[in-house]
Order: sequence, then C-alpha cells, then structure tokens
Amino acid sequence: EPVFGMRQSPIDIAPERVLPGAAPIEIRFEHDANFVRRTDHSLEVHFTEGSVLSRSGVVYRLHQLHFHTPAETLLAGIPHPVETHFVFEGDLGCFLVVAAFMRAGRSNPALSDLLAHVPDGFDEPSPFPSFDPHLLLPERLGHWAYTGSLTTPPYLEPVEWVVLKDEVEASAEEISALEALLGMNARPVQPMNGRTVREC
Repeated sequence: EPVFGMRQSPIDIAPERVLPGAAPIEIRFEHDANFVRRTDHSLEVHFTEGSVLSRSGVVYRLHQLHFHTPAETLLAGIPHPVETHFVFEGDLGCFLVVAAFMRAGRSNPALSDLLAHVPDGFDEPSPFPSFDPHLLLPERLGHWAYTGSLTTPPYLEPVEWVVLKDEVEASAEEISALEALLGMNARPVQPMNGRTVREC
C-alpha cells in the first residue's frame, strides 16, 4: 500500500461542519483552448496562456480541465454524476483546482461541443480552438475551500481546492455519453486528518 501525505483528496464535505473565511476568487477566461486529448483516466482540454484565476492577490494560470464520473468530492456522503476539475498552476509550481459539479437538466453546449470532438485514439492531442469553458462553471462562484492533493498519480500535495456550491446542468444524454467514455474514474474519499473546510 503506497504511503501518501496527510492532506489527500478527494474529501467528503459535511456542510454543517464548514467554517467561514474562505477567500473569494475571480476567474477570467480567454476563449482559446489549445487541444483536447483522451488519457487513460479522463478527457482533458488544454489551454494556451491567458485564462487566469486570482485569489488573495495570487494569480494562477489555467492549465487544463478534465472530468470525473461520478464526482470525486462528496457532499454529505453523496456524489454528483459528474465533477469537472479546472487545474490552475501558480508560480513555483503550486496548484489550485476548481471543482464544479454537474447534474442532469438542460443541454450544456460546451459539453456537447467537447463530446463532438473526442479524439479516436489515446494521448493524441487533437486541435480544439475557440472552445468556451464558461458553460462548465456556474455563474456564482461561492465555494468551499480546503488544502488537499491531486487525485491522480503522483497525488502531489499541497493543492488548494475550491469546490463550487452551485451546480452546472447538462442533459442526461450528454452525461451518459461522458460516463460511457470515461467509465468509473473517481478516486475514493480520503481521511480528513483534522483539516478544516472553509466557505465563501
């Protein structure tokens, strides 16, 4: 059994035990995805420079986004069908991940566009310009925040996590297509080990 650190992700967020005090975030997207590729664990959209997140005066650059089916982060023990991870990187190689939950509802044009451009092979980057990731995020950016890790090898920590409270909708058909593509690719929840979750 590999030995990991004490701040691993994902976690099960218990809303009644959350404390106030998370710092607000601001996200600015440039509509310039670079390429899409299938990996052995997800579907990734990579971005060119320009899309950034700011929090407490620190700026992080959007590196890529990918999906987990079902969601890795649990809310009171319950998973959503899909969780989108926006992976941002700051200076000195520090990471911040924004997690957005998806539930069945109206069609999501961004997810529909992405599903129409899935490469046939694995690890073959396919050009994917002018993709707008706005629709994979809710309008309001209220969130829970905690310190964790990457949820894929090498499970690097620390990683700052921002889990958005509001959900995004996609059609049941789009969610089913994503599930068929990815299979079950969620890491089990990890022990809290005394960590605090704060909200904004």
